[in-house]
Formats: sequence, C-alpha cells, structure tokens
Amino acid sequence: MAPNGWGCRCKVQALSEDEAITLGYTGKKAPLLNIPDDGFKNGIKSYEQKIQNLTEYLNEQVKGLPHEVHKAVNTRIKENLMQIREVRNNYNTIKKVFNDNKEQNYKGKLLKVGNCDILGQDLPLFVSLENVFTHKHIKHITAYDYAMIPQMLKNIKSKTLSKAHSQAEVVVSHLGTYYRLAIKKTSKNEAIVTSITQERKWE
Repeated sequence: MAPNGWGCRCKVQALSEDEAITLGYTGKKAPLLNIPDDGFKNGIKSYEQKIQNLTEYLNEQVKGLPHEVHKAVNTRIKENLMQIREVRNNYNTIKKVFNDNKEQNYKGKLLKVGNCDILGQDLPLFVSLENVFTHKHIKHITAYDYAMIPQMLKNIKSKTLSKAHSQAEVVVSHLGTYYRLAIKKTSKNEAIVTSITQERKWE
C-alpha cells in the first residue's frame, strides 16, 4: 500500500512465486505491517486535512513578519478558505441535480452563489436549480461550471444590458474557456442566472 504517509517514497514490487518462496513466503497471509498515516488511506489525504496543512504552512511562512503583515495574510487566508468551502458546497448541491431524474425536486428552488453588480446595483446572485435540471443536457456544461459562476463574473469580456437593466447577457473567460451567461433581475431585487453555455471563441 503506497504511499503511506507524508514524504513517503514507498513502492510496490511484483514477485514471481519462486522469488517469493526464496524470500521466505510460506503461502500464509502476512499481517499488514505498513499502516498508512491518518488521511493517507488509498494514498489520498482528506480534504479537511489538506486545508489544515495548507493553513499551517502559510502561517509558518509569515512568522517573524510585522504584526500588520501577519494579520493581513491571515485575513486573506480565511477569506480564500471560506470561498473554497462555498464553491465546494455549491458544487455538491448542483452535482446532485445533475445526478437526479426528478424535476419536481427542484421546482422554484434557488441556490445562492454570491453577489454581483452586473445589473447596475449590488444584488444577491442565485442559480435556479430548476433551470440547471432542464438545461443539464447542454453540451460541455457541468456542475463545476455552475459552481464557478462567481469567479467567472470577475473576468467579463462583454456585456449587453436591457434598457431597464433588468436583464443582461455577458461573455466571460475562465481558465482559458469562454462562457455566455444570461442573468435577470427579479421583483425581489435578486439576480438569477437563467442559462450558461460554452463559447468556442470570443472576439
């Protein structure tokens, strides 16, 4: 079982039956000697363990710096970790929609994914889970794409607004891919992403 722990250089070597017998193999099941470290079962650390290790590492790097710098770095770490958890939770929620076959489970349901000022004012931003269900057949769009919408909106390439600023169509770039999003404003002063498609290119 490898790897078994942090910095482990374990390896597995296959032996023929004759080679195993030469090394003392008797045909009986040997006890498990290499117990993996916590979080290293199947060679993969748990998500929470990874986050904890990263946080400890970053804090270690700023030790000895002025208090103001240390405080600013810690604030940024906390903000980024919160954002990571939000994206992870949104992804898990949307992934369930992709794996479900009952549209009635999502009638009228919205998932808040952040805030946006696309429509002329800062509004809470939602994804319609009902729309996700009905549009999940759209090629190349996955639960991950929906979960990353707030990050996409930080890199807008073009924007078209209706005269009343109640609807918008934006082209965004994210990790080398272009997307087109339709967003509308509701009577409750909420912004809802009604559709998302992938663009081959943008000029």
